[in-house]
Amino acid sequence: MAKEGRANSTLRKAQWFLSLLLPAIGKMPITEADPQLLLATLKNWKPRGITKPPKRPEASRAVCFGLRWRRAAPSLTRQPYSKGALITPNAKHYAAILEPAKLAELLRAIDAYTGSPINKLALQIAPHVFVRPGMLRHADWSEIDLREKIWRIPAGKMKARKPHSVPLSSQVVASFLSCAS
Repeated sequence: MAKEGRANSTLRKAQWFLSLLLPAIGKMPITEADPQLLLATLKNWKPRGITKPPKRPEASRAVCFGLRWRRAAPSLTRQPYSKGALITPNAKHYAAILEPAKLAELLRAIDAYTGSPINKLALQIAPHVFVRPGMLRHADWSEIDLREKIWRIPAGKMKARKPHSVPLSSQVVASFLSCAS
């Protein structure tokens, strides 16, 4: 998977998932992995203190074995993960501002922020660029072209390992210029 250019977090999750299944499957070839054995192993997570199974078991199986499940074992078509087979915790939904008046209130609060100037600048830029906070925090001047009004994020910094271009509004360009001086 590292050869495929997967993100470090994906590699860590794959290792974690493999460590959960390893006691049950050992070095068993994928063609011999019985779906019922995998299901029984996954059902025993709770006693080991694991509260949350992987969100996408099909993907996790592929990750675990380092190859695509159906290509390697076309005879294993039955899904051991039918609905209800594994109990998953309820998803937590995080608050979002959906009302224009509340968004305006947030933007005014950001403008009135009296903390660190660089933090204030990041808070002001964030609604314009819609990138992850860590991406904004690790932005490099070499990636930002103020003349073309574009921020070119290299593939190595992106989760999907593909380069990404973010158009910059006039306000963001002005903010970057004020920061640079």
